[in-house]
Amino acid sequence: LKVGEAEMLVEAVGDDESSDLKFILLIRTTSWADTFYRVRNRIESTTDATVTKSLHYSKNQLEGGRKREIEVTFDWDKNEAQYSNYGEKLPPVAIDELSHDPFSVLFAYRLKEFVLGEHIKIPVTDGKKTVVSDIRVMEREKVKVKAGRFDCVRVRPDIKDLGGVFSKSKDSSMDLWFSDDNHKLIVKMSSSVSVGSFKVELRDYVLGDSG
Repeated sequence: LKVGEAEMLVEAVGDDESSDLKFILLIRTTSWADTFYRVRNRIESTTDATVTKSLHYSKNQLEGGRKREIEVTFDWDKNEAQYSNYGEKLPPVAIDELSHDPFSVLFAYRLKEFVLGEHIKIPVTDGKKTVVSDIRVMEREKVKVKAGRFDCVRVRPDIKDLGGVFSKSKDSSMDLWFSDDNHKLIVKMSSSVSVGSFKVELRDYVLGDSG
């Protein structure tokens, strides 16, 4: 049963090639699913033009009765990130060089070479703590979704130490399928989360002018 929809957007913050990039994820449940568990989430992440580090992260979250307005600011002069919820700030945390937030790290992975059996490590912070995220390149698979058939590479991030895009249960896991081409589209996601499990499949996409 279809319980919700997600839309992912990439926008340039400016008019030239050196402009920062903004990644946007919109998540909402369908009207019938709202009756049981209403979700309205908007996640935004801004990075530099080459997606080497995060510059800003925000999450406007409504999941059931849970509401949060999270913001993580980055001070690269001090190598610090600071978390706030409804304007209530926590003390800054130290961050590693070229750290990403929980959303932008998905796009940072796309710039890496996928070698079967190997691990990709990228520092990531949610403003509360900093960890080195670990993604294992699992295998190549053919995937059929609404948007078409894709040759994909399946990867498995280690998400036990850090929340972010999705709430999760203690023993949750996540698999992602990236298209095995230069675009590395996120074709499919599958994970267990705090309210059960979910599967996301690509229904449609539009490539930018650069292809």
